[in-house]
Amino acid sequence: MGERFCIYPLTTLNLTWPKLYPCCSESHSLLQRMMLEIDPLSDPDSAWNSDKWSRWRRRIGDDDYASCEFCQQRSDWVDESELREKFPEVADDVMAYRGGDSGRLPYPHTVILSFDTSCNLTCVTCRPRGLPLAKTATTDMTDNVVPYLVHAKRVVIAGEGEVAVSPAYRKLLCGLTGGQRITVMSNGTLLNEEFWGRLPQSVIDNIDRVHISCDGTTKEVYESIRVGGDFGKWLANMGLLHDMKTATGWTTKLMYTVSKANFADMRKVPAFAEGIGFDELYMAPAARWSRKLNDSTIWVTEAQLDDARLRAARSVCDSLTRAYKKPSV
Repeated sequence: MGERFCIYPLTTLNLTWPKLYPCCSESHSLLQRMMLEIDPLSDPDSAWNSDKWSRWRRRIGDDDYASCEFCQQRSDWVDESELREKFPEVADDVMAYRGGDSGRLPYPHTVILSFDTSCNLTCVTCRPRGLPLAKTATTDMTDNVVPYLVHAKRVVIAGEGEVAVSPAYRKLLCGLTGGQRITVMSNGTLLNEEFWGRLPQSVIDNIDRVHISCDGTTKEVYESIRVGGDFGKWLANMGLLHDMKTATGWTTKLMYTVSKANFADMRKVPAFAEGIGFDELYMAPAARWSRKLNDSTIWVTEAQLDDARLRAARSVCDSLTRAYKKPSV
């Protein structure tokens, strides 16, 4: 196996508001210094290949991952052979840049939308005080991010908010005209027949990945963390999602965050995910991303990086994630 590295700084643009930065959504709290202002009047490439971001990428190319110390996506790192197997559409561009053959990157393959943080739940590991329901994003925000989507090959609706309560995200999805593939991230509580029925067939046809977050395998654990959620309704929606993915060929992934409240449950997660029919599984320990969170509630914090329990949790999460096999049916 060759040298392992992260492709997200070379392939992924994340749109918050009013900032944007060159990486995946897991790195939001890590890359505050790398953020640039969203400017709908400028060429999006001026940010993507800016001196500021290029210097940071060169440091990463020299194995300086200081800004990535707390990133939970290290399980996604690849060597060249894995890159060509898992991400063939970006492999040549990534290797050309890493090899010094190209000083500029083509426009990012993936654009992540994380500017609407409205949600219908108040999860204890995320936002115990909640945010306004579907009032975060405005029409101006939506219009100003459109130029950044035109040349993307994939658009990801990130999990900072809930896609099912966001008129802004619905407007953007329905307005895509470039054949972009779509990844939807959701807590799943509102992905019922009414939600899917409101989406045009053109959007359904371009979706190819659906990622669902869930932090409990039983009603008691789930509803103690996902405040406002109904485990029975969530399971019913997952049955509908399974039927839809069987008909459409979508790939589904279960996203499971390990915290103090569900630590004892974590080894049950692979069998739970397989039983519902998820194709992939991602597990990671919770980390404090907001000052609103109580460290004693989530248990796993950045300050505990040397804690043996956290090292064990990360090790178990990584091993369970890597060992998970797609169900045969």
